[in-house]
Amino acid sequence: MAEFEYAACDINNFGTCGLGTITDIYTWEAPVSPTPLSSYCQWGYGYGGVGAGCFAITADVFDTASQTDYGPTTIFFGTADYEAGSGFSIPDMGIQGDGVTEWSGYNNAPTFVAGTYTMWMSEQNSPQVGTLYITTPEPSMLSSAICAGLLGLFALWCSRQRNSRRPTGRA
Repeated sequence: MAEFEYAACDINNFGTCGLGTITDIYTWEAPVSPTPLSSYCQWGYGYGGVGAGCFAITADVFDTASQTDYGPTTIFFGTADYEAGSGFSIPDMGIQGDGVTEWSGYNNAPTFVAGTYTMWMSEQNSPQVGTLYITTPEPSMLSSAICAGLLGLFALWCSRQRNSRRPTGRA
């Protein structure tokens, strides 16, 4: 699962959230390669609108400032007013962040790219800015242990194969 954190900021000049006051932090999780909802993407721009290169997912959104769990919420990606295929929006919550594209692949089979993305036009009054953080968890210790165990078994098998082909020295 990819973990998303959107920090909305109120700053006096353009920059990142580190230069201003964080007013809200919204979090949600989604598969790294989600199956997008169908029939949400169409031409149209504007606040809460969707662009030509967009897709939508549903995720449980949590607001850490108010400790509010919004439950299943539709999140659009590719909603930037100025460039179709970038940014995101949560229209039901009045949140929009325009920025670079946060995924790779096609909008019918996207894969989120981990990173830190500066977003413009957050839900805050001008100057509007926010930062979207996308993280993908490291493989678990269990999966690492399984891989190491399989590698060990393979090495043991190779060793036995090599030893079974050696002549025994008997005439």
